[in-house]
Amino acid sequence: MGPDPSTGTSRADYFTGLGGDDEFFGANGPDAISGGSGNDILRGGAVQDVLRGDTGNDMMFGNETYGDPLDGDTARFAGLSSEYAISGGTEYAVVSGPDGEKDKLFNIEFLRFDDVVLALEDGSHLDGLGSTGDFDAAERVALIYEAALNRDGAIDLPGLNFYIEVTERHDLTDKFLAADMMNSPEFATNFGDPDTLSNEAFLDRIYLNVLDREPDAAGRQFYLDLLNAGRISKSDALADIAISPENTAGSREILMSLYENSEGEWSFVRDDGMAVA
Repeated sequence: MGPDPSTGTSRADYFTGLGGDDEFFGANGPDAISGGSGNDILRGGAVQDVLRGDTGNDMMFGNETYGDPLDGDTARFAGLSSEYAISGGTEYAVVSGPDGEKDKLFNIEFLRFDDVVLALEDGSHLDGLGSTGDFDAAERVALIYEAALNRDGAIDLPGLNFYIEVTERHDLTDKFLAADMMNSPEFATNFGDPDTLSNEAFLDRIYLNVLDREPDAAGRQFYLDLLNAGRISKSDALADIAISPENTAGSREILMSLYENSEGEWSFVRDDGMAVA
């Protein structure tokens, strides 16, 4: 479950969270929102806002309609800019702090640290990503789960949480995850029995259901040669296609919206900033 939301007014509002997971929506005034401890969801409104997640893995949403490059929403961080790793741009940025906590930022134009204010450029943290090392366990599981079970974004949370928990505990590989999901009745319903499908038919169905297109000749032949030679398994092929630049681009909303509460339960947050149970 997501945290309970609190909503501001058309005036300047100030929110500050205490312990636990908070959800604040600033509405239409110039707001200052501080999440406090916990994994918080902070959303500004129609004018410039200052959002501060504080401790925890937070999600901060700004406003995407500013016309003046000098205007925009600001995410505030304690400490020096050199203590943080910053990836991405105004569409989607990830800021990792010295304590290992990670904040997700959406439509945020400025990052304010104790020593400097940085302006983000256009772009997304996901630009150019598409290999296993680019993603944490939860993101890897989400990509493979959607690809293997053809959920088209409708991922059931109990199943997602189960696979994330066991992957983090046992450091499961992409191949193991793909193979385990391929053994499910749901996979057989969507794709057919992987043990009886020919390599050609398997690839055709994976391309169509995962990438929503017919396989290109070169890509199909690449995987087919490896499968026929026994150099990779069908689960290898599924995992490789699931965690590829093309599928990463097609699964941006899933990756961006992943949210973990303080109790370690994963869910998704809609693009309007509200939590999805």
